[in-house]
Amino acid sequence: MPKTPYKTGNIIVLKPRSNGGHASQQSARVIAAMPETQGSRRYRIRLDGENFDRTVSQDDIDLAATAKQTPVAVATKVSEPGGWINHDLVRTRK
Repeated sequence: MPKTPYKTGNIIVLKPRSNGGHASQQSARVIAAMPETQGSRRYRIRLDGENFDRTVSQDDIDLAATAKQTPVAVATKVSEPGGWINHDLVRTRK
């Protein structure tokens, strides 16, 4: 299997996992690349629609589906608004 190092901000597709008879493929954004352990590189990722990070190994990433990601899909995911704080309404004392 080829070792493909992903960088922060890349969109990856995880291999489908069978959860109670329902197999699903999920896309995620790479938050950070972690050191290699036991011969496999690990990544900190955030799945679409979640507000916490997970760690996965290189073996959990579907290389073929990740290579098919289009730049248009990546650009639309990058432009999503993030956070719940409205900075225009925050006031500080002078």
